[in-house]
Amino acid sequence: MSNDLMPPTERRIPSPAREEILRRVLAGEVVRPRERSWTAPLAAAAALAAVVGGVSLWGAGGPGAVDAPAPADSPSVAGSEVPSPSPTATATPTPTATPTGPVNVDVGVLDAADAARSAKQCVRQLGPASSEVTALYAVEQRWEWGSKPVIAAQEATGRVVICEHDGASDLGKDGNDPLPLLAPGQLVEQISGTGSGFGCNRKGLESFQTAAWYVADDQVATLQLRLVLDGEPQPWHVTEVRDGLGHIRAWMSGQRPRGTRVSYQTELLDASGNVLERLRPVDEGRPCRDVDFTPGAGRS
Repeated sequence: MSNDLMPPTERRIPSPAREEILRRVLAGEVVRPRERSWTAPLAAAAALAAVVGGVSLWGAGGPGAVDAPAPADSPSVAGSEVPSPSPTATATPTPTATPTGPVNVDVGVLDAADAARSAKQCVRQLGPASSEVTALYAVEQRWEWGSKPVIAAQEATGRVVICEHDGASDLGKDGNDPLPLLAPGQLVEQISGTGSGFGCNRKGLESFQTAAWYVADDQVATLQLRLVLDGEPQPWHVTEVRDGLGHIRAWMSGQRPRGTRVSYQTELLDASGNVLERLRPVDEGRPCRDVDFTPGAGRS
């Protein structure tokens, strides 16, 4: 019998490859072709920005934006490979699978050369940089749409500038203050200039992200942060404290109803994984409950 009408042999992904794909999905390492980011200005007022098909509302963290993926020449990471989208991919991005366990937001520490270069670029976002700029913190971190460096840079004057994604904030009240000192017995001090952001569409809560910088005592080895949606705890997002500084972020996966209530919790852990302190939970209310998508709403 002729084989002309027989269907082609089914092509299967080799088992090791399927397992690797599954591991990356569960670990939250799947990268979407676009990256949502926010700056961290010192202004405390909320901002409102219209986006196609929905509304993005931003708190103290600043207005949201949609960026292109990190370029191929983005800073290298010591001991880690930063995932990047395929240049030939044309499919519409789909939400990353909801992780079932802790999410390590750290991709890796930038090497010395890239850390120094990124520190100077960070300071220059706010004006000319002095000849001596030190990278106090330089880590590539994951986010909902990919990964980018997070930087804390200090000039010889003591001025400290923090940068995440494409925004920069000067931590000094007069532009020359060093990092805050911890009081005796105090484990952490949150640094100003951080905040939360969310996006709403006609179905409800489309996205929620929050991040914070901390100065930490030597006892604190790890920071972990998790969202709580309508009373349901989400997976912990975890980062290491490095040289007394930590930057932690967490984000939501999947669509949620309009009336979803959002809060988040932060814990401080020692080197053995024991909880040293649970910070007071933050209640963000129901971000999308009062958003009006009626044509012409909000116009005078």
